[in-house]
Amino acid sequence: MLILGQLTFDQRLEKAVMRLMREAPEIGGILIIGDRHIEDDDTQVPTACTDGRNEWYGRTYCGELNDGQLRFVVIHENYHKMLKHLDTWSHLWAKDPQLANVAMDFVINFMIWKTYGHTGLVDWIDGALYNPMFEGWDTARVFWHLHKTKNTPDFPVNVHPKTGTTTPVSQDTNTGQPQVVANLRPNRSAMITTLKVQPNAVTKRSKRTPKRLTRLIVKVRWSQGRQELVAIGTWTRYSNRLWISANRSESSLQPTVKGKTSLRTRNPTAGTLLTM
Repeated sequence: MLILGQLTFDQRLEKAVMRLMREAPEIGGILIIGDRHIEDDDTQVPTACTDGRNEWYGRTYCGELNDGQLRFVVIHENYHKMLKHLDTWSHLWAKDPQLANVAMDFVINFMIWKTYGHTGLVDWIDGALYNPMFEGWDTARVFWHLHKTKNTPDFPVNVHPKTGTTTPVSQDTNTGQPQVVANLRPNRSAMITTLKVQPNAVTKRSKRTPKRLTRLIVKVRWSQGRQELVAIGTWTRYSNRLWISANRSESSLQPTVKGKTSLRTRNPTAGTLLTM
């Protein structure tokens, strides 16, 4: 309810999404994927996070942001989804979840600021990870640079894109630590666990996968075999399957949405979240 021009945070978040769909239509197809939640418990979602399909926004943290910063956070989480970070870089996440999340954030924050920073659509958030040295780098290259320089003076610093001031990047932060999805979505998490434990479960009569499990399975076809540097070029719907054109690098991604897209994403690292 609108009273004296004051919007609730729920309304502000909805307003941010609607403006992005209008002024950044290139990510409009991603914005409609999954569910969007507002979390009141700061211990569950201290900032914002995504599981690769759905998004969670901490009411306390996000509620203190101005409108431009809130739109930045929404784009940030949806870039994680668009680039399929939990899928594409699952091997990096398994090796060091903290550095993997930091590497991903360096990449997508640079992309966001380069694309929208001059448009007035977003405002910078102090403390967000950014360093111009990573221009043109993908997540893997950033990750291995961070891994090589960890706990050394050569570890990259955080650079404010507007003022140029530098601050150290904490290597002891909890950013990127895996969080249990079951705390937020116990039913779906339990079903995913069932899939992982019994991937070939079949019914006795039909010898086919039970319907309750079939709904969670997304059949994905990768062009020319899956490469390490996967980027999403064009989203289309064909026989309820997801076809991905992976023909450009992560750092130069400019997605094109064609027609009405119905998309479900597969998350091999079920039970984890990418955090802001």
